[in-house]
Amino acid sequence: MKTICTIFLMIVVSMSLPIGVHAQDTGIRVETVSMIEDDYQVNDFLVYEQDSISVTREIIYNGKVTPAKTISMTEEHNGIMYSGTLTLRSCMYVNNQTVATYSGTLSPQNLDM
Repeated sequence: MKTICTIFLMIVVSMSLPIGVHAQDTGIRVETVSMIEDDYQVNDFLVYEQDSISVTREIIYNGKVTPAKTISMTEEHNGIMYSGTLTLRSCMYVNNQTVATYSGTLSPQNLDM
């Protein structure tokens, strides 16, 4: 149990550190974003690819919560709106917190071709 709590704490701490990496030769950029609200914390891991954004979102709720199976997400990047649906991949209850992890792909919206 102590090992699980230690691993969980390491993941939460590492997800809360902002990083920005740009791979010049592939055009892929990786970014983490964290946001804290009153009842929950959101950590996003975003991979900006040429025509989409891959997202892993971790939501940490206070207390025991049954998270939604899917959530909608919209993100603006370089003046283009991306949106999509993220699917629940895992959920665990630790130290009076519910940790829900979602993943999915956001696609560009309203592009004039």
